[in-house]
Formats: sequence, structure tokens, C-alpha cells
Amino acid sequence: MLEFNGMRIAVDGVKAWYPAFDITPPELCTAIATDKGLFPPNHVQEYRNT
Repeated sequence: MLEFNGMRIAVDGVKAWYPAFDITPPELCTAIATDKGLFPPNHVQEYRNT
């Protein structure tokens, strides 16, 4: 973390990389967590129906 509440908290010169997501192989996923609960990968299309 380089900033908190709009203020820099890390020492000048410190750099960071913040990827938006990780890449997990599909075969390692047993569920996808959403605001509507957990869905098995082959049932994630049901998210729109709940």
C-alpha cells in the first residue's frame, strides 16, 4: 500500500504493482464468490437469474 485516505504513506521512491485480478487456472476453481453467494464455475450463469 502506497497511499491511504489520499495521503502517501510509503517512502518516496517506493514503487508498487497492483494487478486488478489474479489468474487462476480454471481447474483449480471450485466456486466463484459473488454478492449473491457462491456459484460453482459451471453454474455462474445462474448469477443473473437470482
